Amino acid sequence: SYPTDISPMEIPAYVKICRLADMFCAMTSNRSYKEAVNPVSVVTEVVRRYSNKDPLLQLILATFVKVVGIYPPGSVVHLCNGQLAYVMDSNGPVVIPITDYFLNPLPMPQEPVDLSTASLDGNLLSVDRRKPLLSPADYQKILPDFLK
Repeated sequence: SYPTDISPMEIPAYVKICRLADMFCAMTSNRSYKEAVNPVSVVTEVVRRYSNKDPLLQLILATFVKVVGIYPPGSVVHLCNGQLAYVMDSNGPVVIPITDYFLNPLPMPQEPVDLSTASLDGNLLSVDRRKPLLSPADYQKILPDFLK
C-alpha cells in the first residue's frame, strides 16, 4: 500500500533530483561496457530528453543547468581562435588553454581565462560550437599532467 500523501504515479522531487545526478554521473564516467561521454553532450542530451515534461522537472532541470553549466567543469572545449581549453568553472565559462592554435600542447600552465570578458582582436573570445566535441578518452591524451 502507498502512503496517503503520495499517489502511485507521483515521484517525489528528491527522487527526481537523485535520478538526474545519477544519470549525469553514469554518462560522464567510464564503464566496463562504455566510454565516458563528454559532459557538454550529456547536459545537452538530458535537457533535450526531459524538456517539456512536468513543471517540477523543468525547475529541477533549470537548476541543474545553472549549477553544472552548459560547459561543466572538467570538459574540454574548442575556442573560436583554434585552441582547446579545459573548463575550470561553468560560470563564464572560465577556462585554461591547453593547446596552441595548431592543437599542440602548451609547454607551461596558462592563466585561467573568463570567456565572458576575454577578447581577441576586439571580439569576445568564445567557445566554437561548430566544432565536434571531444570524448573524455580523446582529451585525456592531450591534457597536461597538472590537470590529470
